[in-house]
This record gives sequence, C-alpha cells and structure tokens, in this order.
Amino acid sequence: MSSCSSANGDGAAGNADVGSLMSLSALMAVGIILVAFVVAAVFYRMENGRWSRFWRFVERHLTLLFLLTWVFGFCIYTVGMFIVTDDAAGFTVDSFLRLLRQTPMGVVHAFGMFVMDSDISAVHEEFHSNLLFMTLFSLAHFMAAAVSMLFVIKHFGYNLMARVQLWATGCSGAMRERLFIFWGINEHSYLLAADIRRTLKAGTYRLVFVKTADDGDETSAPTGLDRLFDFLSLKNRELDHLKELNCLTATAFARLSRCELTAAERKDGTQVLAGKLALGQVARLIGKTRGELHFFMLGDDQESNLRATANICADSDIRRFAEAEGHKVTIYSHARYDSASRVVEDAYSSSNLDVKIVDSSHASIDQLKSTPDYHPIRFVELDTTRNVGTVSSPFTSLVVGFGESGQDAVRYLHEFGAFVSSLSSVDDDQPGSDNTNRQVMRSEYHCHVVDAGMDQLKGRFLSSAPALDGEGSRDLYSFHDCDISSPDFYSLLDEVAATVNYVVVALGDSEQSISAAVNIFNYVRRNRVDISRFKIFVRSYSSYYEQHMRDIADHYNQVGTPAFAEHIVIFGSAASIYTFGNIVESRFEAEGRLYNRAYCTVNNRLGTKDEWALRREILLGRHTLEAYGELRRKEMQDVENAYHAFTKLYIIERVCADNSALSPWFADGRVPKFGRISAHEHLLEGIVEAQGDYSAPDSCCHPSDSGGHPSAAIGYNAADQLLFRNLARLEHLRWNGSHEALGYRYYGDHPTLSQQLPFGAWHSCNERYRLHNCLMPWEALDAESLLAGWDDATKPDGRAYPDYKLYDFVVVTTTINNYFHSHGQNQV
Repeated sequence: MSSCSSANGDGAAGNADVGSLMSLSALMAVGIILVAFVVAAVFYRMENGRWSRFWRFVERHLTLLFLLTWVFGFCIYTVGMFIVTDDAAGFTVDSFLRLLRQTPMGVVHAFGMFVMDSDISAVHEEFHSNLLFMTLFSLAHFMAAAVSMLFVIKHFGYNLMARVQLWATGCSGAMRERLFIFWGINEHSYLLAADIRRTLKAGTYRLVFVKTADDGDETSAPTGLDRLFDFLSLKNRELDHLKELNCLTATAFARLSRCELTAAERKDGTQVLAGKLALGQVARLIGKTRGELHFFMLGDDQESNLRATANICADSDIRRFAEAEGHKVTIYSHARYDSASRVVEDAYSSSNLDVKIVDSSHASIDQLKSTPDYHPIRFVELDTTRNVGTVSSPFTSLVVGFGESGQDAVRYLHEFGAFVSSLSSVDDDQPGSDNTNRQVMRSEYHCHVVDAGMDQLKGRFLSSAPALDGEGSRDLYSFHDCDISSPDFYSLLDEVAATVNYVVVALGDSEQSISAAVNIFNYVRRNRVDISRFKIFVRSYSSYYEQHMRDIADHYNQVGTPAFAEHIVIFGSAASIYTFGNIVESRFEAEGRLYNRAYCTVNNRLGTKDEWALRREILLGRHTLEAYGELRRKEMQDVENAYHAFTKLYIIERVCADNSALSPWFADGRVPKFGRISAHEHLLEGIVEAQGDYSAPDSCCHPSDSGGHPSAAIGYNAADQLLFRNLARLEHLRWNGSHEALGYRYYGDHPTLSQQLPFGAWHSCNERYRLHNCLMPWEALDAESLLAGWDDATKPDGRAYPDYKLYDFVVVTTTINNYFHSHGQNQV
C-alpha cells in the first residue's frame, strides 16, 4: 500500500515537473517573441528616425561586416587552438603542419559564431585566463551575434512590422480618396507606384503591395523549407523599393490565380481577399477609401494575370464598394491585347467596375503618338502657300521586326501617316489634279516590313486587317521575309536609303535592336546627303540594357551629324510606360472625352450625365459582342483624336507662319492668335447652328453652299476656309486609316457579304461583320449622308440626316478649342 502511494506520489511529482517545464517553455517562447518584436521595433524606429542614416550605412555594408567578423573570428579560434610547445625550437615544420590541421576547425567555429555557437572548449586552457584573448574572443562572438540579428531584422523584421502597421491602419487609419493595391512585387508595379507617389498629393491615397507566391523566378524556385524561407524574406532590392515607397505591405500565402471559384461564387460574389486569401486587413482598407480603388496585376506571367483578374472581379467586398455612389473600381491586367484578353475585359467590366488590359507593345507605340516630334507629319513637305495644309512629298517607312510591337507600329503608321495630297482639289465640287475623278487623295505612302518569320506572321496580321491587303492598299505595303543579316535586307536598304523617313526597329531583344539600328543609320548616312527628315525608333525591352542603348544612341546622335540631332530614338522603356499619366489617369483619355462631348453636342445628345460614362453604361449593359466592339471602337477613336491633335496643330502652326493670305489673327505664326476671333466669327457656334438649322438635301447636294458646311463660316476668307477644309479632310483620312487598321471595310469591298446583304443595310456600321458605311472617299460622304437618313416627323420633309463631313469639322474645331483651353486662351 505504501509502495503504491509512493509510486503515485512520484508520478504526481513527475507530472508536476513536466507541467512546470511546459509552462516554462511556453513562457520562454512568448518571451522570445516579445524580445524579437521589441528588437524589430527598435530597429524599425532607427530606420525611420534620427538613426536612419546610420541604419542605411549598416544595411549597405552588411556583407562587408559579415566578412570582417568572420575573418576576425577565424583568427581568434585558429590562434586559440594552435600553441607552440617548444619555445626554443621556434616555428618548425611540425608547427606549420599542426597549424594547417587546425585551420579547417577554425573555419567551422568562425561560421558557428553566427548561429550563436560559442565553443570555448576548443581553445587551449592557457588562453582561458588571458584577459586580452578572452576580450577579443567575446568581442568576436558579440559582433557575429549583432550581424546575425541585423540580417534577421533586415529580411524578416520588415514583414513583422509591416503586418503590425497594416493591422493598425485597417483598424484606426483615416479615410483616403484612392487606394492602389499592387498584386505582386515586380518592376512594373514598382515603377508605377513610384510615379504615383511623385504625382499625387501625400495624404490623399494609400499604396499597398501584396507579396505573392508567384513573385520571383519560378524556373529556379526553391522547395520545402527553403521555399518558405525565401517567401517570408525579402530580397535586398525588393526591400529597398518598398522602403522608398513608404507603402503598406502584406503577404499572400495562396495564389490568387489558382483560387477555385464555383459558378455561383463567380455570379453572386464571394470574399476572395478576406476569405480565400486570408487578407482581411487588405480588404478592410477598401472600407477606408471613399473614392477610387485601383488593383494592379502587372507581373510578367500574362496568363496568371488574366486568371487573377477574373477571380478578383468576383470579390464581394470589391463589388459592394463599386456599387456605392461616387465609387469607382479599376482593375489592370498586364497582357497582350488580343481576342483572348478582351474576354476578361468584356465579361467583367460594368458601369463602375472597369477592367483594363495593359499591353506593353500598345503602350510603347502610344509613346510615339504622345510625342509631337515623333509624328509622321514632321517628316514630309507641307504645302503652305497653294493648297494649304496638304502634303507634297512621299512618306516612306521601314519596320524591322513584325512581332507585337512591329504590328502595332504598322497600324500606327497607317493611321498617322495618312495625309491629304497636294494634288487634291481645292474646292469640294471640283476634281483633283491627278487625272482621276477623285477630289481628295491620300499622299504618297509606302511601308516596308521586314521579319525573318514573315510567312507565319503576315497571314494572321492581314486576316485581322483585310483592308491593308485590299486592292487599293497593296501598293502601300511590301512584306519582306528575310533576316537583318541577309543580302536581301541590304538590297532593300539600297532601295530605300535615299527616301526612307521613318524606321521602327522592334526585334524583341534590346541588344539586337540597337545593333540593327546603328547599321541602318550608318548605311543611310553613306547613301544620303540630307538626313534631316530621317529618324530610327528603337524599342527597349530590358531595363537592365536600356541605359547602354541610350549611351549608344547619344554617341551616334552627337558625332554622326554636324550638330546634335536625335536620329536614333529609344522608346518603349518600362519607366516611360508605367507612369500614372499613362496607366491610371491618361491625359489623352480626358481629352478624348471632350471629343465625345462635341460629337454629342452636334447630335443633340447632351444630358445631365457624363456622356462617356453613359455610353459605357448603355453598351456594356447589352452584353453582346457587337456592343463591346462598338464601345472599344468609339472610345479608341475619341482617344486617337486626342493623340492626332499634335499633327493638326503642327499643320496650323506651319501654315500660319508661311502664308500671309490668312486672316490677320491667323497669319502671325502663333496658334494662340485663334483666340482673337470676334463673337460673330465663332466657328464652333457656327457649326452647332448649322446642325440646328440643317436641311440635309440642300447642304448635302450642294456642299459648297455657305449654309451647309462650316467651311464657309461667315467672317473667314478663302485661305482660312481652305485650311479648315483640308484639316477636316485629313481627319477623315485618319479615321479611315484607323478603322482599316482595326479590321473594318466598306460594305462594297467585302467579297461575299456585299452580295448577301441588301443595299439598304449598307448605310450604318455593322460590328459583327466589321463593315462601316463611311469607309469611303471624302467626296462620297455627302451622298452617303442622304442615303443614311431616318424618319423624323419634326423635320420639314419628315426625314433627319447625318452630316458625316460635319463630324470631321467638329474634330478640327475641338482640337483647337482644347489647345486654347489648356493654354488659358479664348476658344474658337
């Protein structure tokens, strides 16, 4: 009995010891966490406070500190383990061999210091009582511990403090107008976030970066514990970027692109951020925003970006935010803008939730459009005295590389390289002087396109833009299937060297592209005297190589001509594409809205709601492919009008400078003098009045009548009217070129549908077949206006008619008015 009691007593005591040990372990664990948190907080304060300069110095030299500490520790351990026993003998061969035997152990113990391993037993006892040695021994271990702690805090402390900061902001942070969430840490996101920070006023927005499992190089991704370590830590470059941005950061352990959502969840919505991704603190920040939410998927994996975009659009918190009055959600996905990516854009866009595809190739060509000096109009001869505003010289271009950027470049040149020929008629009721019945002709244009894989690329491109391969366009393009090193390519250079104006090199590789550009530049210099109207535009694909490309271009620009001239231009760099003004809030989209408003004005469609938003709401609400296509086409045309304004304004400026026959307010060479027009000469007012009193049969049949078209507005002399008429003609050619590049054709040019569709159905735009009734010569528009009428009992003859030429004039006057508005001048 006593033995049993004794056993039970021993067991109880053992259990108590185990319990005490477990409690002690738990307390130690909590204590370690608290100490780590305090240390992280101290270093965080050092990093952002008065010690920031010292902390940055330590961060930059952490590797050097590690090497110095390791060498110091290695020397201490090696000396401590090596003792010469025979002082009289000195340093013998045996002593040297013993030193070599001790060296490996010295290396091991030196590394052990950095994991808090202090092995004093490895040092001979003679040194244990040596004050100097033990002081140095302790100092080496202290330095190693400090370096290890700095390393841990640098790579893990930021995540720890960032989580606390994110939690505190979500709980008690102030409201902000805009919230920018970047999914993934990558170069594109960093560049855009940095520009947002430079552009917007501090305190009006929040930047949030979410580190994801998709970040980094997947081809060499670690696995197991190494993968977890790599995921939780931050690379030096990433850490520096995030600190510069002073942003909030979070970590997602699940991949947004791989979230499995049911059909019901996609339809009705579910908590993707707060639920499936366990990012409740990020979702809470949405409630701390009272205006706009911007969500960016800008990684290099375009397929992953599109899947992630589709999944985040199902987030119920985001949908609820978008439905609230005054709120707007925009989700950006980096992908090629093609039929596959447009599915995501069409399926998930709504009146308050907008999905935008960010195409680097499109954006790089938009950089050429947004730079006035790079417009094709700068490379041709203008007629400024006779048929003012027309072009009298050919425009010849060369596109080297027919990949994504090369194809976009051809579309751009087809649209922006369309000019009114100086052989066109001066009056709309007279034929031109090219021995045809045409009144308005496109000036001479030819584009050579080169690629080693042209046979595979050409077919798909021309099938998407059949008008560029039509009977009237075959003389405009020559497609060459050859390599840039082949004799055929240099034979082509021989052919075009004397006349080529505009070269775009986009070979998909920065080094190869700049090398080809230099070869072309040198070849043209050897075969041509005047290169003032000649430029080579080279696409940049790598940020790493970009500065080297610019150095090469600057070298040839400086020494290749008598005076510095920019003949080799680098464009399309990531830094120039991913900016606030290009991606988030485009100036050209804002101006495009003004063109849409002017269009609504002349069609009596102005209302109390924003016309741009109303158009989106109506067309997106139809949920048909035709409605989506119509919306894309119309929005694109409004924005293209804004880009093309540089061409029109340049023509006006040149004509004003050279032609004394223009009105005094028009002829002193300064465009702002448009603002001197008196009230009765107000052109835009005249246009609106002409539309209000419009009688289509009279004005369409007699376009030269002063009551029909604004080209004969009261107060303008013949030279003024001719310039405005040629600018409107130019706009029609641009519009034609743009639609042809998008794949549209005139009804009669379709080989089969022209026979199947009744003639009465020809007088509108058919988005399904990509046919447009206005893709015709300028002189045919008046007759088409008559044929495209519709019943309207309010009109004198019971019919209402569009005035297709009027729309082109409206674009011209809106361009001038936008210029005056942006320069604080009176409007036309």
